[in-house]
Amino acid sequence: MLSLINSAKSISELLSVIEGFAASKAAQRVSLGTDPTLILMAFDSMLQLARKYDYENFALSELGLHKNIIQFAQIPELLEIWETTFQKQHIIFNKTLQDYWPDLDILCEGHRNIVDNICEGKIEEARISVEIYFAGIQHRITNCDRGANLNGAPLDKAVSYIALNLNDTIRLQYVARNIAKVSPCHLVRLFKNAYGMSFIEYIQHLRMTRAAQLIKNNNWPINRIAKAVGYQDPSRFSQHFRRKFKMLPSKYSDSNKMMITK
Repeated sequence: MLSLINSAKSISELLSVIEGFAASKAAQRVSLGTDPTLILMAFDSMLQLARKYDYENFALSELGLHKNIIQFAQIPELLEIWETTFQKQHIIFNKTLQDYWPDLDILCEGHRNIVDNICEGKIEEARISVEIYFAGIQHRITNCDRGANLNGAPLDKAVSYIALNLNDTIRLQYVARNIAKVSPCHLVRLFKNAYGMSFIEYIQHLRMTRAAQLIKNNNWPINRIAKAVGYQDPSRFSQHFRRKFKMLPSKYSDSNKMMITK
């Protein structure tokens, strides 16, 4: 299992870079007037299969959407690299799909931001949305052990949703009623029993961990990091980051740069 997780991590990181670049180029083409209908059609196909809980064909349609985005970018060399890498990731994806993603609609929503940003011609946002998607996928695989029952499907669904939506507003009432299909009080108990922390604490922990990863891997300004993990107020983000890591995000960024240059 550990080898599967480590393999998934390295492949996801590579795909995040490849597909992030492709998504930004695809969005650039849309901004210049190219019609993204094929991408929209591929996404719609995923939605239809998710609603039928057709895992086998959903996996194929998910592959088709990603390939459409790569092809739409019109960089032949990138397609060749992607095909080799994605095939490896897809083997892992197929092995974990039904175990780790009890609600396929959640995976579809994870793709929606990517598709929307491309189709609206938002170049930088398209790249970031890809990075957020792969970070969410990797978090889910890393933190879900097949041998451990996370108190049933409600918690599984909530955790999956949160992993792919850290950049958006996440409300307990919405996740409980619409994703986990349980009462808010019951969902809070599930989180406390499984993770030893409240619903809010769990989300904040994930956001800070994701923020630290983004700081390490990107030379982004702090307000952009904050927005990527769901904070509209950079000062509030800095406050929470300091509480978690005992230093401001700017200091964390500087210390990381020093480690790289040594």
